[in-house]
Amino acid sequence: GEKLSNGAAALGWKRLQDPHCGYAAGWFRKAIAWSESGGGDKIASGYAQALRAVGLFNEAEDAAFRYAARSPEARELYLNIGIEELTRRWPRVPMSEARIARFSAVAAADRSAKAAQALGWKRYMQAGCGYGGRWFELAADWSSDRRGDAHLNEGYALTQRAVGRLARAEALAQPWIERAAPM
Repeated sequence: GEKLSNGAAALGWKRLQDPHCGYAAGWFRKAIAWSESGGGDKIASGYAQALRAVGLFNEAEDAAFRYAARSPEARELYLNIGIEELTRRWPRVPMSEARIARFSAVAAADRSAKAAQALGWKRYMQAGCGYGGRWFELAADWSSDRRGDAHLNEGYALTQRAVGRLARAEALAQPWIERAAPM
């Protein structure tokens, strides 16, 4: 019942704080299985965080997506896992086109500048061309200052240069020459 579920969840949260956090996912999995209601948002969040902590990003993203519509915090966790999945340099995390499409839909619905920037870099890195340009443009539009940071503008300029829009690439890079490290 719920007492067993709550105990397992408590052990999951305790293990998540330990250096041996690999055990946390198992405790959260038990808490979900033993709960009559499926564990609730807090346990689902713990499970997704535990999977992420041990590098199981695809599983963490799936776990977070299942409850992402329930609260702003859950949605933010889902987006943050996806952003890490898309931008992780080592080890790289493979992400299928279906997963990218699902993540893109949530990013667009939430107008998430960070998620759009991650999608822009993913697309740019896949082909080294302008496929990420639209995502960088959206990231800038969705930024609080409607311009974004140097890294976002670097990506946007690279995509524009890759498709031959050299004047646009220069216009994007110019404001950052004095403020940022060389692009």
